Amino acid sequence: MFTEPPNSESFDAIIQWAASFTSSNNIWNENRNNIRIQLVELFKNSWQELRKENNSNSSEIRKLQRHIRFALHRLSILGLGDILGSLMEILREAYWIIRDPINVLENLARQGYLAQIRSLLAYYQNLKQPVEYLKAVTIRAMRFLPNIDAQEWELIVEFATISDGSVSIPERLMSTESWLYLGHKYNDFKQSHHIEAVKKALRSEPSLPSRLEKNYLLILGQFEPSAVEEFSINVNDPMLVNARYLALQGNPSSIFDLPELKTLRENYYSGQSPTDSEEGSPY
Repeated sequence: MFTEPPNSESFDAIIQWAASFTSSNNIWNENRNNIRIQLVELFKNSWQELRKENNSNSSEIRKLQRHIRFALHRLSILGLGDILGSLMEILREAYWIIRDPINVLENLARQGYLAQIRSLLAYYQNLKQPVEYLKAVTIRAMRFLPNIDAQEWELIVEFATISDGSVSIPERLMSTESWLYLGHKYNDFKQSHHIEAVKKALRSEPSLPSRLEKNYLLILGQFEPSAVEEFSINVNDPMLVNARYLALQGNPSSIFDLPELKTLRENYYSGQSPTDSEEGSPY
């Protein structure tokens, strides 16, 4: 049975609509739950079996990893709640199994798992081996949380503006993009020292990568458009020229209301090889 979609994009409105839809479509909901139960069992059992393997049977290991990816790809849409514990173990202990962590983390955030996102970021920060990609996409995922509080906002700002070498360029890029994406929604969190940190970053030496410089200009345009005039740019770089023009107009966050380009997700963010397949059946 068709139910009218919500008029609001708020998390509460969507949850209310989902409850109304499922209660009006009992057979569909029962079929969906049966599929989800099977996928949950496949995911959990495969992970438990994989942990028992001693690397002696490579074909069995590949099969179990394929099962995990197959189930996870679908449960990212159907709901991650029933596999949350096992998923967190994988994201910490065997994150290389997941070939599209950007999508998994995004769906974790969209489903409201703030504590898990925060926990993963803290874990990756404390790892001895470099995992800057995982830190970057975890920061990116924060923009998709239904709500964030001042603590998360300060974390995004900190990652976006630290220039002492402790935060990588990819992490700063994702942080500044999250700042831009969320800025107009959380204007109350804005502090004067946040804007001063952006200005300091724009003045830093050596010069910034153009993509990062572009983001800083757009952030200034979001909160203090007149300050953009203080900073010169490479006039031979069309991206920076356009970013500066947009920033001077104010409210550049509107560009983030547009869907993310498919080529960006597939070729720059996914971490997935062109030969990888997440869609095929594991059987």
